[in-house]
Amino acid sequence: MPNTLRNVCSHTPVTALATSNGLIFSASGPCLRTHSNDAKSPSAIATKRIFKSQIIHGMTVQHDEDDASWFLLVWGGRYLATLLITREAKSSSNLRETLRIRRSGLAKIDDWILDVSFNPNFEAACTAGLTQVVPQAVALTANNVLYEVCFQGNWAPEQQHFDRPLVIKELTPGPRCILYSAHLKWSSHSEIIVASGTALGEIYVWMYLADKKNMATGYPHVILSGHEGSVFGVRISRPIDVEPGRTHRFLTSCSDDRTIRVWDITEVLIQSNSVDGSTIDHKRAKSRTTGFLSDLTEDSIGTSKDKCTAVAMGHISRIWNIQYAFPEASQKDKGGILSIMSVGEDASCQKWNLMFDPTAQQNFPNGKFALIHSDTAHYHTGKNIWALALNSKSNEPEDARVLTGGADSSIITTLMSRSKNSEQKRSNSFEIEDVLQVIFPSCTEASQQDASYGKQMAKRRNKDLEDCFRSYTHLGDNSMLVTTNNGLVLLATCQTTGLGSPSRWDWRLLTQLNGLKGYSVVCNIPNSEFSFLGGARGSVFVFNYLTCEVTLVTNVQGKIANLFVQPTSQGDDIFATLLVVQVGGLAPMQLLLQRSDDGSLLIASRVILSMDQNLGVITSYAHAYQVGDQKVFLGFRDGGISIIFLNGDKPSVNLARAHGREAVTGLRSIQSGSNGMSIDYLLSVGRDGTCTIHCLGHENQNPLLVHKLTLPFGPNIEGVYYDPPTGSLCVYGFHGRNFVLYDLISSESIMTIECGGAHRIWTFKPYIGPRGSVLGGSFAWTKACVLNIYYSFEPDYQTITSGSHGREIKTCAVAPNSLLGGPYGLLFATGAEDTDIRLSVLGEEDKLINLATLRKHVTGIQSLEWSEDGSFLFSCGGYEEFFVWRLRATPGVMVGVVCESSCPKENVKSDLRIMSFAVREHPEEEDHGRKQGIDYRFLVVLAYSNSVIKLWQYTSHEGRGSWALLVVGNYTSACITAIELIAVSGTIVVLTAATDAHVSIWDVPKECFHQIVIEEEPGNFLSTRMMTCYGVLRVHQNCIKSMSTQTLGKDATLVLTTGDDNAIGFSLARFDGTTGVLVMSSLCVPKAHAAAVNAASVVSVHNVEEGKIRMLAATASNDQRVKTWHVEIDLAAPGVDGVNITRGANEYSAIADISSLAVFSHDKVAGEGLEVLICGVGIEIWRIGS
Repeated sequence: MPNTLRNVCSHTPVTALATSNGLIFSASGPCLRTHSNDAKSPSAIATKRIFKSQIIHGMTVQHDEDDASWFLLVWGGRYLATLLITREAKSSSNLRETLRIRRSGLAKIDDWILDVSFNPNFEAACTAGLTQVVPQAVALTANNVLYEVCFQGNWAPEQQHFDRPLVIKELTPGPRCILYSAHLKWSSHSEIIVASGTALGEIYVWMYLADKKNMATGYPHVILSGHEGSVFGVRISRPIDVEPGRTHRFLTSCSDDRTIRVWDITEVLIQSNSVDGSTIDHKRAKSRTTGFLSDLTEDSIGTSKDKCTAVAMGHISRIWNIQYAFPEASQKDKGGILSIMSVGEDASCQKWNLMFDPTAQQNFPNGKFALIHSDTAHYHTGKNIWALALNSKSNEPEDARVLTGGADSSIITTLMSRSKNSEQKRSNSFEIEDVLQVIFPSCTEASQQDASYGKQMAKRRNKDLEDCFRSYTHLGDNSMLVTTNNGLVLLATCQTTGLGSPSRWDWRLLTQLNGLKGYSVVCNIPNSEFSFLGGARGSVFVFNYLTCEVTLVTNVQGKIANLFVQPTSQGDDIFATLLVVQVGGLAPMQLLLQRSDDGSLLIASRVILSMDQNLGVITSYAHAYQVGDQKVFLGFRDGGISIIFLNGDKPSVNLARAHGREAVTGLRSIQSGSNGMSIDYLLSVGRDGTCTIHCLGHENQNPLLVHKLTLPFGPNIEGVYYDPPTGSLCVYGFHGRNFVLYDLISSESIMTIECGGAHRIWTFKPYIGPRGSVLGGSFAWTKACVLNIYYSFEPDYQTITSGSHGREIKTCAVAPNSLLGGPYGLLFATGAEDTDIRLSVLGEEDKLINLATLRKHVTGIQSLEWSEDGSFLFSCGGYEEFFVWRLRATPGVMVGVVCESSCPKENVKSDLRIMSFAVREHPEEEDHGRKQGIDYRFLVVLAYSNSVIKLWQYTSHEGRGSWALLVVGNYTSACITAIELIAVSGTIVVLTAATDAHVSIWDVPKECFHQIVIEEEPGNFLSTRMMTCYGVLRVHQNCIKSMSTQTLGKDATLVLTTGDDNAIGFSLARFDGTTGVLVMSSLCVPKAHAAAVNAASVVSVHNVEEGKIRMLAATASNDQRVKTWHVEIDLAAPGVDGVNITRGANEYSAIADISSLAVFSHDKVAGEGLEVLICGVGIEIWRIGS
């Protein structure tokens, strides 16, 4: 039997970050990971487990000058370890850089370590002969005690063995207090400034001096009070030249009160040598407070107020960490002397600038200093950013990158200076009078009337302008076609002037068209030189970017409402299709366009699309062009979609309310399969904030909704980009005041621009990178009559390691089988407190890859369960929410997910929570197969928080679900925590576990299963059959946390339970043929864990011989241990006399608050590749071996 556990995958909160000379170091749980510091494509290099059962809390790095090795001090809790990292030569078979991580010293200190710092001037101290009194490194603990860290042995990177043990010596105790944060700053080779933040809101600043005359002296200087909560972060700055001839040193702190405070400690440090110890003790006693402003003395208030130079509040919850950075050049010109980065519980990283006004003319609240908010980056999910680091190869802020590590286990890097004018980003704004001033004086072909017009218009104020920007579209990556209200057609071309400089735009007047006066619409063929213009008089023009000519294409009756154009991907004859939409209910016209020999466009044919006039206003268009099979897809303002078949007599198909009652804004046709067997799919997005895919199926099949998920932003989703060769799928739209470009495959935002919101004229063109993925885009919008143009050729941020949920995961489930037709393995489902359900697969290098996020629950997810074939996922939560999710292999999104149905409620306002549920296929389908016309039938038993049990029959038919209530049961006042549905000797039995430590057996009337109820109503509540409880067995001492079952044969089932009493229960349920009921007996393993056992499952079962079974079970607990148990069962023995249990593997897990586990196997036939999925505050996968 297997008896070992090996961790193969870990997604836990990132607790520490550091950078040094080309490498990024991160800590997750007890492991240290190294990543390449490549700005374009950072990648993981090596991983090393540092501690056996302790999470890493921090690290500090010392780099060798030869760029070949790094020396690290890593700490966590009371443990401190030394590491040596060296580069390994690249082999011919492995061109990827490799690192060797070696750990030597491991020391344990009496208290938690808060900060450790190398002596950066230790070599200078050695030269001065102070090696006996100057420490190499120091550490500060939570009791404000300073320790010396001594290294013994040799540091020789070229040696095979790294031997450098640690020796810890106490230097001096600081002021006695309980600390939450600390920072050590070396002011010289023998002086250390210590800043420590207490749990009661105070900040202690003191200094340690080490020299020959005074070998161990700690000088406490000042106690800073002002925070109204615990101080979670403190940081001491380097000396800063604020004024000519005067240097300042600042201390910055962050707190539970959501404020960031900057203190000037310059005078405190200058007076360090003249401080009398008795005076210090007297002042400390007078200023000692709780820190919460309840009993501050006048002395402490005055001292702290004098030192506090600036205060700001920006985060919406607690602030965890802060870091200093160099101010940008633009901020220096405005008086910026220091930049501060902060992260907190709200999962945001914010930038602040400390401004200095020597003349005090800006009326700063604190005199000459002010802390001004500069930027906010919100790229993590959920809550809490724990780690923060800055990575810069120089002192220039334009080169610095900010690294953040969150509770979602992701590491994000972004430029600290997120300027809109840089090498990869450009931003410009134009007013109409400025453009007209440039155009008309330089236009030699313009008439005198036009020139006069231009001069006259240029002199007018904005409120008196008679012209304005009307419509525009992008031409490539550096040009735009713009029309004005007076019918001017303008060409704007970007001319860059250098890296990091604002771009220069050249404006050119192409023509003035009477048909575009007062109203115009424009569109562009992607990756083409052609653009189309339409106006109120029905004229359609084409603009050729190569020749800069505007020519008339066609005329239609009435005003043109919109123009939609799409290039054709198949066929050489037709270059593109153009849809002309007219107002007044007139039928739209489709133009099939060809490219002539001279490069111009020709109309191959005109098609008037016949459609129901009641469908409303057309808002989107797509065309599937294949020889002999052409389809037109139209999206409407009322949320409907119409499919028009241009070949044959097949009537059009209308998909009513495809996006509710909101406009359909984007359509794309997707083809899947080989020639002759291809299936068409239709992808759409709308202003209901969802992305949907319909399978059009084969001939005579109605379209089937196979995918519909709510997107993480919106609800104004305005368009979609899909590239079939690369599979790139992106959507864009508006969220609040921002325009957002979002990658659906990687589940990451690419670009976010504050533009004022959705109600404005705008246009967008995605920028495609060399590998076919979307890296950014060109966005133009009008705000207050000003045309704004923004170009971005790289994402706003980069993901070094991808993450998962940012909140505690409450439940998990692994599909028993791979999804039919899916190009991936088993699907993992996890549900968290953030109300999201994530679907993932285990990819290369044992990393979880997120495929989809299901957003429908309004409370934390309580439980998840898969159907046997992996086609259905069931979920439950609060407010009686029970959802049925249907999954199918779908092109474009890999896995299509639709919430097919929800369990009906007797009271729509019910706030009951479904505590647990169990699902199994209907007994008749298990025995005789599915009935004709019925896709699936399931028995679903739900346990509600009011101790009511309901057994439902759920029927899935043609993408729709129906429910029928079969039987109801009522338990005692104890709350049911787990429920199971088992079959023993052909009888369906319900088992429940509750907070009263009992397992109960419920009899289900057999007549419930001999009728098929298919109904269109939401539910049938007319069932009067009652479930009876005929057996109760006390298994634990108090609340039962989880329950799982394992069939041992036709007449026996093992019931595995875990409890708050730290015990595991093994119960045998046997069918008594004499009485016809189920009889249970239990065996409890006390003290199985050191804390409550939250999850358990049977891993594998082996039949040794007739009546004898050997199995392996796994358990997980709040003590952060994962254990396996070997169980031998002799069914011939009475009761549980034949049950023998021995403990197997016992491993530490970095997952806090473990909530659930699931067992899966990659080779079910051979019974190999058994793995255990552990979830809580993070995700881990453990591989079971022998």
